Amino acid sequence: MGYPDRIIPDGSIHHVMNRGVARQPIFFTDKHRIEFGRLLAEIHERFGIEVLAYCLMGNHYHLIVRCPAGRLSEAMQHLGSTFVRHVNDEVGRDGPLFRSRFKSILVDSDRYLLRAVRYVHRNALDLAGVTSPAGYRWSSHRAYLGHRRSPEFLDTSVVLEMFGNDVARFDRFVCDSEIRHPSADRPDLADLRHTIELAAMVADDADDTSSASIVRSASMLLTEMLTGAERQQWIDELGVPNREALRKAMGRARQRMASMVMLADVMEFVANEFGLARPAA
Repeated sequence: MGYPDRIIPDGSIHHVMNRGVARQPIFFTDKHRIEFGRLLAEIHERFGIEVLAYCLMGNHYHLIVRCPAGRLSEAMQHLGSTFVRHVNDEVGRDGPLFRSRFKSILVDSDRYLLRAVRYVHRNALDLAGVTSPAGYRWSSHRAYLGHRRSPEFLDTSVVLEMFGNDVARFDRFVCDSEIRHPSADRPDLADLRHTIELAAMVADDADDTSSASIVRSASMLLTEMLTGAERQQWIDELGVPNREALRKAMGRARQRMASMVMLADVMEFVANEFGLARPAA
């Protein structure tokens, strides 16, 4: 059964990711990362896709892309199918390489764009021996810093202009582990929603669990992590009609977190991102 085409508005920005089947590698050698870069250049030329940030890990990738012509689905289908054929031929394997169709989140604010780029560039810190985003060859961070020539498909100007083209300031923003979000203010509702969506997209590895389901449970659990006016605003955002409905929904969400490591991981990510106390199971 085929997937319906996603409606991608012209000029929209998306955080896109995919990972290998059963968390298996998708890049077996550096040559495969080079081929992936060649395909990014190809979808830039053929479909107008502009990459604002990227990180190629061992078993997954992250991209921040802008779609001037709104052709994201076409472009990602071409990239994915061509890359799988190349890798399978190269290593003598058969069958799917990626666990599913690519996942994407609409980046609908400058604050979210900054957070997404920071997350993508810091992804390499999960690898043994990588102590700084600038020390990892297979992300766009080195191009942002001017340590390597920027490929034609990569546009660093959108993000750097938000830092007054101050490269050192951008580097500090990405590298400082104490920075949790672009503003010194408390996160607004959009910040919270975006962070839950990001965490759910990254954590969703179970074939029978959708990111949307994780987002619903995580959104309920977040009500225990907020206080005062922020908590009430979040409850209003969720559209919970009364306290009894909230109590029942919270009970279901707690039960899910107690039995689902994936949901617990999402809540830990959100708690760390905003310096909040994680809810009890």
